[in-house]
Amino acid sequence: MRLLRCRTWRTCMTASSMNMRRLRIPIEDARRFDFEMKTLARYLEVIVNPTYDEFHANSSSFRHAYLTSVAIFHAVDRAAEERGVRPAKLRQDWCKESLEFKLVDILAHHFKHVKSNDEKNASTRPGIPIVRVLGFDDAGEEMDLRHLYFIIRDAVRFVHKKAGTTHPRLP
Repeated sequence: MRLLRCRTWRTCMTASSMNMRRLRIPIEDARRFDFEMKTLARYLEVIVNPTYDEFHANSSSFRHAYLTSVAIFHAVDRAAEERGVRPAKLRQDWCKESLEFKLVDILAHHFKHVKSNDEKNASTRPGIPIVRVLGFDDAGEEMDLRHLYFIIRDAVRFVHKKAGTTHPRLP
């Protein structure tokens, strides 16, 4: 059973293999979970690594690609909290340092908001539309995940490098 999210300190959502249900947990355990998740290394271990492993096992799954992109993108929030800087500033820095992280950022926002900020401003820029680079078709509804697998893999490597850790199963 995995902890998904806490609505209050005591009532959390859990997922088993078959269903979702509320679980009441002691406030001390909820606080411990929150404390443990504040470091980037711990977030990578608990959230990013298993999510990437599921995508690796299902590399043709659009859903797994999205969830992995979102998990990788939100690593910047943990790093910002840990370093005491603004997440927006750190996100800009990471996007400049890593093309793969930038593409994962665009992808996560594309799925959530239909278009990322980079796509909204694309008409003013020369070059290939980013959705084409990521593998979307002309309508933006179908996606070829062949190249995206490697982008996500390298983005995982990048965020691990930022944490000073490595993914245990990445070559």
